[in-house]
Amino acid sequence: MRFSFVTLCALICAGAAINAARADTGRSGWYFSAGTGLALSSGMDQEGWNRDTVCYPTDPCFVADPVPALSGYRWGYAIDADAGTEFEITLGRALGPLRLEVSASQSKNNIEQEFVSLEYLDGSPWIGREGIVSNDVASIGDLTTRIVALNVYRDFAAAHRALTPYIGIGLGAAFVKISDVKYSNDYQDTAESPPIYDPPLSFYNSITDVDYSDTVAAGRLHAGADYNLNDRMLLGAKLTYTLVDDMADTGVYDSHPMQQEGDPPFTNQTTFDATHSWSLAVTLKHRFGR
Repeated sequence: MRFSFVTLCALICAGAAINAARADTGRSGWYFSAGTGLALSSGMDQEGWNRDTVCYPTDPCFVADPVPALSGYRWGYAIDADAGTEFEITLGRALGPLRLEVSASQSKNNIEQEFVSLEYLDGSPWIGREGIVSNDVASIGDLTTRIVALNVYRDFAAAHRALTPYIGIGLGAAFVKISDVKYSNDYQDTAESPPIYDPPLSFYNSITDVDYSDTVAAGRLHAGADYNLNDRMLLGAKLTYTLVDDMADTGVYDSHPMQQEGDPPFTNQTTFDATHSWSLAVTLKHRFGR
């Protein structure tokens, strides 16, 4: 996330909170609301790397003499997200035309991977060797984002007295989880009479099945309108734009040629770019007092 956006959210929230505290007029009152709707998340990039020094059967270095030293591998995927759902509950207080609110929300989107690149950790390109196939299988589950935020809203008067349009801004913490990130390979020689390998090609197979999670900053922009059903209940619609910061986590391989019996777990580092998302929700608000 761009630092300027987070800073802007923080300054506006702080300034509006101070002004709201000074604007305690006759319209003040506590309220609780809940909403649910559609969540659309933009695509993001996934990048991973490890300190794997093994030269694999599909690498040209596998037949080199001597085998060159390797520092590790780096790979990338493009992530696409399907439409998902979001649910939010809030507790707030109206102070004149301003409202201060604490919200907790959760959105969930199914996501898909598309392979983009593979290179060595030093940045040199990876070029495959013919005759050996790795039969890679990669998949990914879903993206779950839970956000706790402080929001500041500004209500406006409308031509219809029962209708109250508003805009708002929020800043908070996002608890992000990307589940069921799986990868496996199975090396095979495609020759009619493959040679005997020592160690066998199966030695180079690896498997990983992990969930990645992180806690990062989140900024939100809101726009919507509430309709007074009666003195206590309001029915509304709210459009929210959310920007969640980059996330990073460490994954552990279930099996890997760098992880032999008695060795500590072999790991990789994975990052996911900042996500941009939109949600459109139907809300129901209950006023406790005025």
